[in-house]
Amino acid sequence: MASLRDWCSFRALDGALGCQALEVAKYDIQYRDWWAGQDLLTIMLLHEKEAVEVLNTLAREFKSMGTMKEELTELQGELAEAHIQVAKIRG
Repeated sequence: MASLRDWCSFRALDGALGCQALEVAKYDIQYRDWWAGQDLLTIMLLHEKEAVEVLNTLAREFKSMGTMKEELTELQGELAEAHIQVAKIRG
């Protein structure tokens, strides 16, 4: 049978190991929290990059639509002049 002193020594060792285990768990949680934060930042940066790329594409398409509208207006003007000239020729 274990003596009282052996039992007290075991309890002290058990307590010290328990504290160390808690410290390890604490650092593990902090490390995992840090990694989760890094993952979140990466996701945010990728999302922002993709959003910018999509918006830039839309802006280019909108700009090209504006250019096409200008060209269409010019062509309509030329067509109106051609109709006038045909009308003059037919007289």
